[in-house]
Amino acid sequence: DYIIEKIMSVLTGEKILLKSDISNRDELHFDKLTICPSQRKAYLNGTEIFLTTKELDLLIFLASHNGQVFTIRQIYEGITDEPFVETYKSLESCLYRLRKKIGADMILNVRGFGYKFNA
Repeated sequence: DYIIEKIMSVLTGEKILLKSDISNRDELHFDKLTICPSQRKAYLNGTEIFLTTKELDLLIFLASHNGQVFTIRQIYEGITDEPFVETYKSLESCLYRLRKKIGADMILNVRGFGYKFNA
């Protein structure tokens, strides 16, 4: 139990560092998308996109790791501090709504594994 607690504390510390590094960035620029994590805003072709908190967190996380493939579990643990539950389908719904708002070509489904940001 002691070893598991130490490993979890290290992993949690890395996760917090990752989130704070992302939120401190001024802007992330892509072809037609600009994300301002510090202002909590995103723009598509210069027009602000109105995103929920979870949609924006998801977009910032994926865009900060452009091209890297993540499972649903990895995405969930990357944007929340809650334990992952297999039956929790809210993240898939959020991904669906986000893909509709910014374009399905920017967040790709990697069949049998997960999702990646593609800009």
